[in-house]
Amino acid sequence: MVRKKPTVTTTTPLQKATEMKLAGVGTFLSSLPVVGKPIKAFSTGVQKGITSMMNVEQDPNRKYYVSLFRDPDFKKDLKKQGISKKTPLELAGAYTARTLGDLTTDESRKFYWRFNHPLAIADEALKGTVDPTKTFNKYEIGLLGLAALQPAVAVTGAYDPTNLGQLGRPKGFKQNNPTQEDKTKTANPTTELFQRFVQGRTGRPLAYADAQKEIPDLTKRRYANYLNFLYNNPDPLGKATGGFIKTTRENLEGNPEARFLGYPVSIPAVTSAVGGIAGTRLALKTSSQVTKEKFMDTKTKKEVVQYNRPQFEQKGYARLMGRGLAGGVAGAVPGVLAGKLINKALARSENDKQPPMHPYQ
Repeated sequence: MVRKKPTVTTTTPLQKATEMKLAGVGTFLSSLPVVGKPIKAFSTGVQKGITSMMNVEQDPNRKYYVSLFRDPDFKKDLKKQGISKKTPLELAGAYTARTLGDLTTDESRKFYWRFNHPLAIADEALKGTVDPTKTFNKYEIGLLGLAALQPAVAVTGAYDPTNLGQLGRPKGFKQNNPTQEDKTKTANPTTELFQRFVQGRTGRPLAYADAQKEIPDLTKRRYANYLNFLYNNPDPLGKATGGFIKTTRENLEGNPEARFLGYPVSIPAVTSAVGGIAGTRLALKTSSQVTKEKFMDTKTKKEVVQYNRPQFEQKGYARLMGRGLAGGVAGAVPGVLAGKLINKALARSENDKQPPMHPYQ
């Protein structure tokens, strides 16, 4: 039997020195007052941040719509672990962990997905402000919203409520799915209804000659300016937001218009929504069916006002809801009229700025 010679590994002085340095790098960094302590504090913050994230998620009353930018429970749990502005490195580590958690669960992007439409924003404004009693459920608020917000939706410019024969096609615009022979007629009514009333699509502008037949005072200048606004971002707000939000002083009909991710928003729509929500809230708050009760909050030691109202199927419930609906209409309709007056005032001021034209032009 032949014995194998043992393998002898020779280590050069340079390799040995390198291994010693690598082996002691962790201890070396930790011992440095400038590098080691900040790294340790940051790492501690990351660990505590993960712990806080796990703690708050175990709460059965945890809110669904939280994110990196709005999470009071997470902030409160961090304080319990001794992390605050007084420990900036640990705080940075904790929020680094929270940021990674936000990215992996799309928490912040859910807000964008939820509020990327003007009607969604108006709906949230309705839910947060219309109920003075804080006792109406989402279905009751939705019913009140029909009177408070639908007049505003009708004057956004997304559809024309007076042109239901052509499925609400706005003046001066093609159908979303036009026929080859006539751009004002749709080739697919079902898709047209979905795109107009669900997606909020208005269609593209008609050719100038066809649009002028529907809008007699339409000029080539206004038409060209509106096309530039529609397909580019000529205004400062449009340039700053990359077209996310943009505005123009004149749309095809000569009224100011904003586009929020392509959806039109007019001044009458905004004033009508504000008036409708305010009218509904005032009608509910001043109803004889709603009673006020004052008591002292034992925690804050402050006087709190609590509103009581009749519930579903109780006496006075139908009267209260009817009053709320009437208040919504009473606020929304004057809001539309006020917005139209603002439009006229702005149009008048814009016309005053225009240079006088030669009589032969």
